[in-house]
Order: sequence, then C-alpha cells, then structure tokens
Amino acid sequence: MYIRHIYDIDLCAPDGKIVRMRNYEGYIVMVVNTASECGFNDQLEEMEMCYELFKGHRFVILAFPSDQFNQEPLDDEDMITHNEAHYQVSFPMFRKVIVNGRQAHPLFRYLTNALPGILGTQSIKWNFTKFIIDRTGQPVRRFSPITNMEIVSEYIAGMIEKKP
Repeated sequence: MYIRHIYDIDLCAPDGKIVRMRNYEGYIVMVVNTASECGFNDQLEEMEMCYELFKGHRFVILAFPSDQFNQEPLDDEDMITHNEAHYQVSFPMFRKVIVNGRQAHPLFRYLTNALPGILGTQSIKWNFTKFIIDRTGQPVRRFSPITNMEIVSEYIAGMIEKKP
C-alpha cells in the first residue's frame, strides 16, 4: 500500500479504536517506539516533562510499544497501566506495533523511509528511537535512543519558536 502523506495513516488505540494521523495536522509530533523492560524506559519521565511543557503549543508525543527487541512482554492494557503508574505518562499511547521489516506498521515504514538512520539504514536499531514531524506533516528529524531528552526538547522548542 502506497502512502502519499503521513496524514493518510491510521493508528490503533489500546481499546481498538482507530485514530487518524490527520487528527494531529498542524501539530509538532514526536513518534517514539517504547518498551517497558528497556533500559531507556526512564526516558518516559523526561518525555512526559517535555509533553507537559509544550503541549499548549500544539505539540504531542505518540508512543508505540513494540516487542521487536523482546523487551515489551506486557499486553496493551497492562502496558498503559504500567506507564501511567510508574512514569505518570499522559501523552497518547497506542497498541503494540512492529517497527521493522515487512510487517512494520505503516507509520514506521513511512518515517524510516523519510529519515533513514545511521549509514542510510532504514531500520530502527532499538527502542526509544524518536522521530519529529513538523506542523505540515513532514518528518524532519530522527533522534537515536541514546540522545539526551534535553537535546530533543531544545530542538522542539526551536520549532515552536519559528511559529507557523
């Protein structure tokens, strides 16, 4: 299936309801793949702080749990409960997805094609890879899992300052 624009992609909420990427048109969006047993899971706290700081400026974080790297044993409902309880996450979280390969979710296929990783590889190497999408729906930046959230937050602040 060919996707012309990121806003043509549908997402699935943990309760099974379809959420359209078009709902985030005009927003700065950060898409991230997460896993409850990943060593980078503490970034959820920092991402929540970033979300709280910028959500009033049409910024949103969309989190997608993935067991692609064997670190997300929880089902969708338990994962949401876990992240809310341990990290006070309030940004939208979606159903588990596959982020690499033929079965990869269309959003991650789109993002990795638009923003290849190191050495031009299109695969995601680990959990907590972050993709930034501008207000027009263009993927503009990819951050590795080891990138400090302060750097990501500074980048988002710069995008907000530009004003649409």
